[in-house]
Amino acid sequence: MTTKNQRALLVVCSLAAQGRKDLTWLYRGLEVGGVVLADHVLGKLYGTSADLQGNDVTATSIVQALGDLATSGTVTAVDVIWMTHGEPDDLIFDNGEAVTASDLADSIVQAGMPNVGLKLRREFQDAVDLRRSSNLTAF
Repeated sequence: MTTKNQRALLVVCSLAAQGRKDLTWLYRGLEVGGVVLADHVLGKLYGTSADLQGNDVTATSIVQALGDLATSGTVTAVDVIWMTHGEPDDLIFDNGEAVTASDLADSIVQAGMPNVGLKLRREFQDAVDLRRSSNLTAF
């Protein structure tokens, strides 16, 4: 069992720009509210956390945030909450970037962050499962 200081949380929320245009107001509210709610309800259970929201969500920023959290002193487990639009195999971000779990895993490998794959403990999402990517099993 991990202690609070050994756990890190990354909340990734990118909904408004890629949702139905007539529901932009709803997606914008879910985007902001989702991050606030996750931080409020779950933040106290983690030693460290980070949020990526809206235009700040890119494959590069996700890899960087995961790396920062995974290489933080005492962290042994990183949990990720994904709130993004997606397709069967893709995450789709505000800037229109579509990324497969395999491509995201490749980016983590190429960034030279071997601890990230081992420390990804849980994902909560409805888009894609990064842990299922065979590319991260190389760690």
